[in-house]
Amino acid sequence: MSAMTGFKRHRQITHGFFLAFLLLYILLFSTSLYRLAWVWAHDGTFQYGYLILPISAFLVWSRRKNLEMVAFSPSLLGLFALVSSSLLWGIGELVGVQLLEQFAIIAMLPSGVLAIYGTAASRALLFPLAYLFFAFPWPAGRVTVFLQHVTAEISVHVLQATGFVTYLHGVLIETPIATWHVADACSGVKFFIASLALSALYTNLFYRSWKRRAIFMVMAFIVPIIANGLRVYFTVVIGEVFGVKYATGTDHLIFGWQFFGTVLFLFFLAGWPFRQDQPDIHVPNISLMSRQLQPQRLLIGLFAGILCLVSGPVFVRAVEVHTPVLSFHGDMPKQHYGEWQLLMDGANPLGAHYYKPDINIMATYIDGMAHVNLVDVAYRGRPQHGRKLFMLGNQWYSPDQWQTIKAGEQVLTMPDFSKVRMQVLSGDGMRMLVWYWYEVNHRTATNVLGVKWHQLLAQSMMMPLNTRIVVVSTPLSGSQDRQQAEAVLARFVRAFRMHEAAKLQLGTLAEGVG
Repeated sequence: MSAMTGFKRHRQITHGFFLAFLLLYILLFSTSLYRLAWVWAHDGTFQYGYLILPISAFLVWSRRKNLEMVAFSPSLLGLFALVSSSLLWGIGELVGVQLLEQFAIIAMLPSGVLAIYGTAASRALLFPLAYLFFAFPWPAGRVTVFLQHVTAEISVHVLQATGFVTYLHGVLIETPIATWHVADACSGVKFFIASLALSALYTNLFYRSWKRRAIFMVMAFIVPIIANGLRVYFTVVIGEVFGVKYATGTDHLIFGWQFFGTVLFLFFLAGWPFRQDQPDIHVPNISLMSRQLQPQRLLIGLFAGILCLVSGPVFVRAVEVHTPVLSFHGDMPKQHYGEWQLLMDGANPLGAHYYKPDINIMATYIDGMAHVNLVDVAYRGRPQHGRKLFMLGNQWYSPDQWQTIKAGEQVLTMPDFSKVRMQVLSGDGMRMLVWYWYEVNHRTATNVLGVKWHQLLAQSMMMPLNTRIVVVSTPLSGSQDRQQAEAVLARFVRAFRMHEAAKLQLGTLAEGVG
């Protein structure tokens, strides 16, 4: 067999294995891929996600000449990246963190290319592979809040500079005619993220110099923010001059899209004179063919790539099979916790709501003149999509009914029990002092990260899983100040924890006797 014939045969084998890799990838992770597509479809911020994969595929195809004489060779680094991505997906699946799953299934594609085709091919396809990560719907909440405030600041400064009387209160713009709210939809986050994705593509297609690319991307950060500030400015001006009705509703949305489209066109047009010609296609020396692996080593490396891909699903399945199911004994509220007596079953003054929990206790307890509201919600087993403690729609208080008085939350450490989270709510002319905490198999956590860590540890040790949130609250009124309310909650939580500890000890003794 000639060197050229062997070279082509190795390439055909590698292409065949990568096709099998893609088919297996779609089969194993179809549910996660569907959820990712669902986010693209239902979250307007990431609707451009549908375009990322076709664009990346086109970029790969446009670089095919660069790969014609490159010898494909499985990469150990790629195998490590692939098994890491697959296991990261498994961790996200076990603890119910959809962001981890989505990041992992995107990372598996460039990792698979590196693992199967090798470093030389991946280096030639670096940008198309990296561009795939624009499909990841990263949490944009804090960016949205930042853009809201910056947009409000820019628009108010321009309004004042052009003679309009305006006052800024956070994200509220007050004028003599109306109060304008720079809401989430007005933050420009959709335009901001989409412009970054398109600008990255633009710089790769038309610039060769890293300096020009960097300058253009910096401008891609700045221009959308300034443009959105001006859009809000023009919206307010239209409302002030012609009437509020002309600056809201459909006309407002159409003006927004027209404005953003024009800004993006002008931005790309401004960068066009600085474009650079595409470099000549580099064809490696034919001697690279001699660096190809022996057929046996090639096949071993390719099979290893397939095994790395399935490591995550195998890990999840092993945990599911060997983890016992935790049983519950009903969700009726206790008649008393020490001196605290049950006053009302089903009481829910905070407006808590949880979807399909295994335990859902809401009650009010009284001790003399003081009373405490209890919310005790638990989910058993592995967190699953549509049924877990942390998911859209699950809430321990209703934002429509209550508002947080102070920004942020404070962690308190009381003398007789672990840390709790504290919040003061206000609504309907009254205030409520609230303490809450989470538990995973009786291990206390005060934030989501702590809960997920305990969930991962428990499942890694094949232990049954019980994830729980406990919320206690008492009114703040003229007859009960903050210090008195804290003392009331401390007494109730102390009695509650003592009851839980006794119940746990009895359960341990029963297991020992059995």
